[in-house]
Amino acid sequence: MTQGYKPSLPKDKKYLNTIGDMINSVGNQENIRFELLTNAMKSIGMEENPYDLVVLENTNIDQVNELNNKVFDIISDLELSQDSIDKLNQLWDYLAQSDPIEKSDLIFVFGGMGLNRVRAAVKLYNEGYAPKIMFTGKKASYMGDMEISEAEMYRDEAIKMGIPKEDIIIETEAINTPENAVNSIKLLREMGSLPEKIILVSSKFHMLRCYLTFKAASIEWKPKLMRYSVEPLSANGDNFYKIKDGWSYLFYEYIKIYYSRLLGHC
Repeated sequence: MTQGYKPSLPKDKKYLNTIGDMINSVGNQENIRFELLTNAMKSIGMEENPYDLVVLENTNIDQVNELNNKVFDIISDLELSQDSIDKLNQLWDYLAQSDPIEKSDLIFVFGGMGLNRVRAAVKLYNEGYAPKIMFTGKKASYMGDMEISEAEMYRDEAIKMGIPKEDIIIETEAINTPENAVNSIKLLREMGSLPEKIILVSSKFHMLRCYLTFKAASIEWKPKLMRYSVEPLSANGDNFYKIKDGWSYLFYEYIKIYYSRLLGHC
């Protein structure tokens, strides 16, 4: 993970309407355990509710970030009780769910920093779990001066690892998780190929949001979705709350899932 994680939530009304319309509201089909974050905060003596700061168009990201920093500072300074450690670990475990996987039609890789997702997809392909891999993502900020999209970068790495180019599908315009799902599904429709079984690949802290978003976007044909979550670059379930960026990524995943709920995407 890069140091100094700087998350953002879209505020532009026109763009919010655009991404809000990407996925028809599916209602509250999932009982998302938002309380895990507030319970963990209460266990270290904090009564603030971070979700109170999150509203469409008017979220003050500075206030959310200030609260995030405050929580991390307290976690860093405290000798944590076993109850607090257990509640912090619950945060990670809930996001990092995986499913038993079976032979499928497509391995779908969400955009994100690092090659662990690519390696996981290549492993699944080589083990015969699916005949095709799909990468999605426009150029991301972490790519610096690179002139290609994230999906193209992933494709090129997969080819270096031995995957035939003809077995890779790329979507190169998505700039966030909803667009990863919606744009890719549109491309699959245009190709005349809606898979019945899909293995979703992403980092552990990102997996729940990926799953909920893809499930909502694909509700018309209801493919079987299997989650295959991989370790992010440096944080894991044992140390994420000891690392500033590790804690921040996790904290903001709960905020972003809540934001997705406000948009009606999960």
